[in-house]
Amino acid sequence: MNTVDTAALQHACETTQCTVDRIAFLGGGQRRHTFSFVGGLDSSKRIAFLADALDILWGEDPRIRLLVGGAGAERKLLDPAVKRGQVVDLGPVDTRRKADALVYSRAILMPGRIGLVAVDALVARRPILTTDWPWHAPESEYLVEGVSRLTSANDPRAYADMVLRIARQAPVDESASPWEHPTLDEMTRRYTEGVVALLRGTS
Repeated sequence: MNTVDTAALQHACETTQCTVDRIAFLGGGQRRHTFSFVGGLDSSKRIAFLADALDILWGEDPRIRLLVGGAGAERKLLDPAVKRGQVVDLGPVDTRRKADALVYSRAILMPGRIGLVAVDALVARRPILTTDWPWHAPESEYLVEGVSRLTSANDPRAYADMVLRIARQAPVDESASPWEHPTLDEMTRRYTEGVVALLRGTS
């Protein structure tokens, strides 16, 4: 049940408001066509795959926008999408900016490794759109297929089609869905109980 302290992000998500200033910061796109990516821009997140899918999406529906919060060696692969206004580069984001991006988006795009972003998704109640790539971290198991996770074939065209399908659907009320997430207190309790059981020889 690996996690991080989610209290600040949960509070930020619950109190964020889509003001004019915040919408402008997020690129000004329509909410139903806006998606987010938060994390390191490196090979484990498959930024090249994401860039290929964005190229396809640009030809299919140029209204779709991707809010990217993060930095990394593969950031340059998104330059074409940034230049055409398809990607809004937020740079490294603090908790408030992360909450703004997550709450304003329809879903989180993560074709590569799902790690602790699974916790962010559950806190923000936004599904992760991913692929059946086999190298996801154990945290991906927190997500429920069809609710907090949607999976396409491991192909940019199939992935783009899934994003298009979500963008064209009417937004749904996620408040009724089961979005439980592991907490730091729970992780600490489990870890402590495990250590005590080991020391007592009862594990």
